[in-house]
Amino acid sequence: MENSTKILVGLALAGVVAYVVYKKKPASPVVSTVKKSPVDELLKPQYPSGLKEGDYIKVGDYAEVYLLKDGKKLPITYEWMMRYAVNQWDSVKTIAPIDGMDIPTGDVLSV
Repeated sequence: MENSTKILVGLALAGVVAYVVYKKKPASPVVSTVKKSPVDELLKPQYPSGLKEGDYIKVGDYAEVYLLKDGKKLPITYEWMMRYAVNQWDSVKTIAPIDGMDIPTGDVLSV
């Protein structure tokens, strides 16, 4: 092989190696951050102090347990609690009846 042929083959090989090593990676998806507006804060469910979405509550001395969801207290059956929240019995919070009246009641969650 002539020197010029060797040089051309070497350059071609270097080009292939450079392409493989430095080839462009696919663009990562653009993740946009959504800013919350003041309206979102107003529409957020309001619960009495110390309570938040997803809490299990009991109102006063009544035995019925509720799940706080979407601004409502949803009555749950014993069967539902045993299937979906069996380890949550200790986290049931007891609230005053006056606070329980402020939260609208939703549909019963049952199995």
